Amino acid sequence: MISILVGVGLIILGLWGIVQWFPDFLIFLKGFFPLSIMLGGIVAIIVGVSSFSPARSHEKSKPKS
Repeated sequence: MISILVGVGLIILGLWGIVQWFPDFLIFLKGFFPLSIMLGGIVAIIVGVSSFSPARSHEKSKPKS
């Protein structure tokens, strides 16, 4: 129960901070948004490249009879 109350209090405090410092929040978003898009692209490339390797790792994991 205490964790719920703390969580609600922190959400209220965070919303108050966004309202009070909205111009600074927008500046933060202007810097964070392109960075997050680039990191998402890097993750997508890594996932795409790793999808090519299971065929080779499958051959390695076959038990030899």
